[in-house]
Amino acid sequence: MKIQKYNLPDDVVLIILSKLPVKTLMRCRCVSKEWKLFINNTHLISTHLHHSNTTKLSIIEGMDLTTRFPKLLLLRDESTIEDLELPFTRDKVQTIHNKYTRIVVGCCNGLLCFNLSDNYTTILLWNPATRESRYLSKPKPVSTITKQQFVYYMSFGFDHINNDYKLVRITENSSTFELQIQVFRQSTNDWREVKRILGYRMSGYKMSHSYSVTVNGVLYLLAEYNTKNELNRCILQFNLCTEKFEEILDLPSKVEKIMLYQWKESFAMVEPTDLEYNFWIKNNGLPGWTKLFTISGCIVCDSKSYLAGTWKDKLIFRKYNRGVFRKYDRGVYYKELENDRELTLLDAVHSRDYMNNYRPLKKYGIYINTFDYVDSLVSVNPP
Repeated sequence: MKIQKYNLPDDVVLIILSKLPVKTLMRCRCVSKEWKLFINNTHLISTHLHHSNTTKLSIIEGMDLTTRFPKLLLLRDESTIEDLELPFTRDKVQTIHNKYTRIVVGCCNGLLCFNLSDNYTTILLWNPATRESRYLSKPKPVSTITKQQFVYYMSFGFDHINNDYKLVRITENSSTFELQIQVFRQSTNDWREVKRILGYRMSGYKMSHSYSVTVNGVLYLLAEYNTKNELNRCILQFNLCTEKFEEILDLPSKVEKIMLYQWKESFAMVEPTDLEYNFWIKNNGLPGWTKLFTISGCIVCDSKSYLAGTWKDKLIFRKYNRGVFRKYDRGVYYKELENDRELTLLDAVHSRDYMNNYRPLKKYGIYINTFDYVDSLVSVNPP
């Protein structure tokens, strides 16, 4: 399709447009129908996305302590943080909310996925750059699950083999305790039950909702299982491309606490101790784990320095600052204030001592999670 008014070849126009901000391209779509068709072309969208991926941003999820309403920040660089206007109002949120409730299911290629209900059936897909959003169809009840089902986890990611965005919903059968998986595909706009996984029934595993992460199309989940009356922990891997569980990863010996994160483009396991965070990575193709580095100077045991997430080669912490306190007959307690929790940043490449090298981001509140993000033209609607 030629944009003949400017007498430029399509490939030249594509290169120019792929390097423009999304906000500028959204204005360009209003110039004419021809421009709109060109900018909505899948080739331009993918080229623009490829260019945007060279500049990683971060979405930081939290809650406003005053309104008790979800709050999102967009970290563009170390000195630029924006408050995002959410695409839903309070009456749309049906989850039981406390200050540590997570509603962001995942973030991929500029799309954010929200869970707005306790049973994980009210799901919203949103592109913050284009401001497009839509509610996904509700998942069908799994045939073998009774009404007393409990949803353990939901994850959103990209299937790079089939060029499709997928949402994974994991439930447990309250009668047989068998794990069952449903997958939503954006390309077909419907849910599908995964009935066969590695040739056997996934049962006996109890998911830990707080410790899961999706990296490069693989969902990593921390799980527990019993053997000979002994509680064991492991990491399950669900591949979004094959829609199957893969190798079960055992944890390093003597690791008691565990958190799962993305470090750059790799899957990482974080071990918090009383005063530090140990970062581990899985040996590629080999058994065992390798300790990547240790962040010292953190008071982890009292949540004085809580690791919220990662961004590029940096770590984002929520640092506790003592607020005002009131005295009561039975002792002293600290009143929770908005500025009691301060977002801070640590360059983990150049320093491993948090207390002496952290950088304040001048944002306050309860922030509990981070997601890699890029501005993109990717649509929330099926192709």
